[in-house]
Amino acid sequence: MTARYRAPAADGELFADPPLAEIGRQLEANSARLNSTNVRIAGVPLGEYRVRSVEEVIAAARDYLAAGGEPVPPAASRLIVAGHQPDFFHPGVWVKKFVLHELAKRHGYAPLNLVVDNDVVKAATMRVPVVSDDPARVTAINLAFDRPKGDRPHEEYRVADRALFDSFPERLSEYTRSWGFEPLVHQVWPAMRAELDRAATLGTAASRVRRSLERRWGVTNFELPVSRLAETWAFVGFVFTLLVDLPRFVDAYNAAIRDYRSRNRLHSQNHPAPELRRWGNRVEAPFWIWRSDLPKRERLFAVSVGDQLEVQAGERTAIRLPDSATGSVAAWQEMVAGGWKVRPRALTLTLFARLCLGDGFIHGIGGGKYDEVTDDIIRRFFQIEPPGYAVVSATIRLSLPRFSATVASLHAAERRVRDLNWNPQRFPADGDGHAALAEQKSGLITSEPGGKEARRQWFRDLQSVTRAMRPALAPELAHAERELLRARDEIAANAILASREYPWPLFPEDSLRNLFASFR
Repeated sequence: MTARYRAPAADGELFADPPLAEIGRQLEANSARLNSTNVRIAGVPLGEYRVRSVEEVIAAARDYLAAGGEPVPPAASRLIVAGHQPDFFHPGVWVKKFVLHELAKRHGYAPLNLVVDNDVVKAATMRVPVVSDDPARVTAINLAFDRPKGDRPHEEYRVADRALFDSFPERLSEYTRSWGFEPLVHQVWPAMRAELDRAATLGTAASRVRRSLERRWGVTNFELPVSRLAETWAFVGFVFTLLVDLPRFVDAYNAAIRDYRSRNRLHSQNHPAPELRRWGNRVEAPFWIWRSDLPKRERLFAVSVGDQLEVQAGERTAIRLPDSATGSVAAWQEMVAGGWKVRPRALTLTLFARLCLGDGFIHGIGGGKYDEVTDDIIRRFFQIEPPGYAVVSATIRLSLPRFSATVASLHAAERRVRDLNWNPQRFPADGDGHAALAEQKSGLITSEPGGKEARRQWFRDLQSVTRAMRPALAPELAHAERELLRARDEIAANAILASREYPWPLFPEDSLRNLFASFR
C-alpha cells in the first residue's frame, strides 16, 4: 500500500514527513546521491547538468520577478523546490511556501516555488460556507468570479467577465457579514483588478498578489511559472533525453502506474495518471502540446523518421528533431517561435524538478502519495535510487461558530431512539398498564425457551408486548427523534463549517500571518 499521509486533525497543526528537523539530512543525502551518479541528461553527467540547470533556472526566476517590479531574494548554488497551481488554494497548501523559505534559510539553499500554470483552470469559483443559526440551513456554495470559456491552461486564461469578477467582493459580503472578521479578499481584490487591467492572466495576477502578502509577512522565495521553465535549456535537454529513449521510458512509466494501482487496489484508468499509449510507430510522451492560437492541450506523440524524431500534436507535426542534443536546441527554438508550446505533465514535472533541479522537493499530501510512482519511474528508467522528498501540509480552519453536537452525543441520541422503540421497558411512563407490560417483558427476556417452535412463539410474544408499550412513550419518542434529527443536522453543519478546504482569500490576514509564522 502507498504511504498513508493524513491531514492533521487539530486546527493550526502542521504535518511534515520527515519532520522538519530531519530534512537537512535528507537534503545532504539527496545531493550526494544525485551528484555522484553515472546518469546523463542530454549527454551531460547529471551532477554537471544539475549545476547548469540551477544557474539557468535561478537566472530565469530572477528575471521573472524583476520584470514584475518585485524584489529578488539572494541566490545560492543549490535549490529546494515546491510548487502548486496558481489558483486560490486552501491555507494548508500555502504553508508549503513558508516552510520552503525557512528550510532554505536554515540550510543555505535558494527556495524556488514553481507556479504550475500549465494545468487547466478547473473552476472560476470560490467555495464559501453559508452560516445559519439553523443547522439544516448551513451549506457551502460555489460563488463564481468569472464565466470561463472552454478548458484552458492557466498561462492562457484571462478573465472573460470583468463585471462578474469586479463584483465578487460585494457578492461575497452577503455571506460573510456575520463571520466577525474581514476576509482577505477585500484587501487583495483591488490589487487583482489592477493586475488584470495590465493584461495579466488570472494566474499571474493571483500569484503576484499572493507574493505581495508573503513579502509583507517576511517571506521571499524565488518563483517561476512552468511556462517559463519550459523555455530553458535545462528543460529542453530533459525532454530530449526522454524522447530519444521514449519506448523504454514508456515501459518504465506504465509499469510504475500499474504497480501503484495494484498496490492500492485502484480500478480507475486515470488514477494516478493514464498510461502512455502506442499506435504502431507512434508513441505517446509524458508532455502536453498546443499552439498559442489554439490553447487547448493535446497529447504529444513522437515518431521515429530515419535518424530524426517527429514531434506530433495529435495528428499534426510540430517539429522534427535531430538525434543530437546540440541540434535539438536550435530545432526546439524554431518550434517555439512557430507558436508551439510543450509542457510537462504532473509526474514529469516533479521528475524533472527532483532529478535535475532541487536537492529537496516539498509536496502536499496528494502529491506525496502519487510521487511514489515517480520514485518507481526513476528506479526503472534511470536505474538509480530516487532522491527523497518531504510532504508538508497543515489544517487551518475558518473561525466560524460551531454547533454543540459531537459524535458521542449523536450516538447517544441514536441509542435513545433505538431503546425507546425496542426496549420501552427501560423507561417509566404514566399508568399501571405500562408497568405491568414492562414486568411481563422482563419476565419474557429472562425465560428464553429452547426448541424452534417455542422460540418462534416467544419472539412473537416479545414483539407484541413491545408494540403494546410504545403508545405510552410516543411523546418521549417524538422528542427523541427531533433531538436525533437536530444532532445529525448539527454534525453535518459542523463538517461544512470546519472544512480545511476553503480558499485563502476567505481568511483574515492576522490569523494566517500568525499561524504561518509559527510554522517557520
